[in-house]
Amino acid sequence: MAEHNLPITPRIIVCGMRQLHPTETEKLAEIAWRYRDKGVVAFDLAGPESGHASKNHKVHLTSPLHPFPTTTLSPNTLLCIL
Repeated sequence: MAEHNLPITPRIIVCGMRQLHPTETEKLAEIAWRYRDKGVVAFDLAGPESGHASKNHKVHLTSPLHPFPTTTLSPNTLLCIL
């Protein structure tokens, strides 16, 4: 509705939570990739950084089977721009 009434284009960022097992965040990233042409613009790894390093998830998001382009903003930040 906002697109029809305002000069904005709403989009979606799918968030995986650091405290989940990396295979769970990989599933969410795959959903984001599947819907990249239907309004999803990014995948973000969110949640508490302490005790939940992004490197535990990165291997699941950057394999040749899952071509998610990643941007590492800091050692504990992982964002995939689709």
